[in-house]
Amino acid sequence: MLKPEHRGWAEKVKVSQSIKSLEHLLESEKDTVSFPWDANLVLAYQDKLFSQWILSSAYQSVPKSAIAGIVDAIRNRTLDMALELKSKIGDTDEALKKAMPQEEKVDQTIINHIYGGHVYLATGRSAMSIQQQNIAVGDWTQLERVLQNSGLSKPEIRELSEALSQDNKKIGAKTDGWINKYAPKVIPGGVKVAVAVGQALLTDYLKKHLGLP
Repeated sequence: MLKPEHRGWAEKVKVSQSIKSLEHLLESEKDTVSFPWDANLVLAYQDKLFSQWILSSAYQSVPKSAIAGIVDAIRNRTLDMALELKSKIGDTDEALKKAMPQEEKVDQTIINHIYGGHVYLATGRSAMSIQQQNIAVGDWTQLERVLQNSGLSKPEIRELSEALSQDNKKIGAKTDGWINKYAPKVIPGGVKVAVAVGQALLTDYLKKHLGLP
């Protein structure tokens, strides 16, 4: 009964709360957790779903086991990341003092462990940010907007269009060269990231645009 652009509100739940908030939800005696619809969406459908009834509120119901799975996944991935960093950097005072020059190694470890490369943790010396983008296959306008939000200019994005054209809409030599050229400029969410993270982000954006796994 929902329009195609609104069906995500019935089919998917976006969980963006902190780990502490999720743990608090698990303390509830209820078997499910409710995620309410946006008030504007409720208003849009208030008289469209039922002939004699008015919709006053709506929500998605998620089993607590799913929330527990999210919490468990975060703990496991964080532990894996910490253990690998320990193996590469060490845990002595002297090793920690030398950790900063190994920033690129730390960035690569985080890329490998946070959600298998689909959600990236952008690390720097003083800030961290999580960036995720949904890009429809073949939607150049959407890709262009994502790239602009990531700090790239229109002329730089036009270079990507030309590179893709020369590579027959694949990530070939020209496109790969473009990724390497502009990876240092990527600033998702206004946060400066390491080159390795920028390369991974741009590659992920292009794979989504091209429909590649």
